[in-house]
Amino acid sequence: WSYAKGALPEDELEDFEVPVDGNGLHRTGIRSTKLTEKQLWKAWCRGDDGKRFGSDIAKRSLWRMNRTQRREKLEEWEDEYLRNSAMDALISCVEGCRQFEDEIAALKDEKVMPILMNAKVIACTTTGASKYKRLIV
Repeated sequence: WSYAKGALPEDELEDFEVPVDGNGLHRTGIRSTKLTEKQLWKAWCRGDDGKRFGSDIAKRSLWRMNRTQRREKLEEWEDEYLRNSAMDALISCVEGCRQFEDEIAALKDEKVMPILMNAKVIACTTTGASKYKRLIV
């Protein structure tokens, strides 16, 4: 449920909210314990129609799906979650590579800088000047 809660679109996540009556009382679930979103999620995944939790839950759009539709919906959510996770991981790796490239360039610059500081004349092509601008300026 924890991964699903973070991956579900807001409008679909609402179908797993535990209703509270006008007096602030929570619904009870299994063994008269306080009903939780996790219990609703598990019941929905099992194919429960939600009627035992109350008619207001059973009327919600996700709860009216049959088992096949639910399985397809679960696969859709899983694909979306995995796609987003993979994209986040890829972005993180690219940013890390760029940071390492900058660090490597800085280390190389440290070796060259004393030579340039002691030089009386520095000559290079425009391409070289562009490439090593941070060292020459």
